[in-house]
Amino acid sequence: MWARYDCKTGEKEDLIDHLKRTGETASKIAKCLEGILALNMENEALIAGHFHDLFKVVYQPEDISKFCEQNDKLTFRYHEIASAVFLANYTLKVDDKNINILKEDQIRRAVKAVLFHHQGLRAITLQSFYEGFEDIFKRINKKRDNVEKMVNYALNQLGYKPISNINEYLDFRTLEGMLVKGNEYDRLLSGILIVADNYTALRSLNKRASRLLEDEIIDFLRAIGLPEI
Repeated sequence: MWARYDCKTGEKEDLIDHLKRTGETASKIAKCLEGILALNMENEALIAGHFHDLFKVVYQPEDISKFCEQNDKLTFRYHEIASAVFLANYTLKVDDKNINILKEDQIRRAVKAVLFHHQGLRAITLQSFYEGFEDIFKRINKKRDNVEKMVNYALNQLGYKPISNINEYLDFRTLEGMLVKGNEYDRLLSGILIVADNYTALRSLNKRASRLLEDEIIDFLRAIGLPEI
């Protein structure tokens, strides 16, 4: 399963590796910032990193070679919406030691961070949220059993308990309830996840920074004492 795959350049990143590394990186950044933030956000940063791209599984082709004959690269439209909805429901339905350590405000932060980790690229309005959720939900239902299988494989690889009947974990009203309250720490965790996500991709692809955003991320990590993660 792929977190990214460019058919023209051959650049690719394994999805499970990306989820693991993003979670680890986000957790380390949160730990370095603990003294500045006066709050330990390691656990929710780890969870957010592990779940942020989970529903990229919806867009995995059966044969990547055949896919590349007609496409330039994999795209993952609205994956952050489905990932956030799933995480919101998962935290309430599954008895899992990794999740149970989180308090209500930590869960809310993690879910929000997953939903908003692409805000710099595409803003989520209320209209686009509902349209996006409906779009990816239809895609999931077209191959529900296969998506559930891939989700459970990812959960297992990340050390979480599997689920059954994936539709029970895609109730968007659960996420809506978590968006009501908010504070500055919610925004900070979203920022941490954005930094970790971009940095992990750069390291995995062994690429030099090519955008100002990437340069800023690397400078930031150096400033807080994490030049190499």
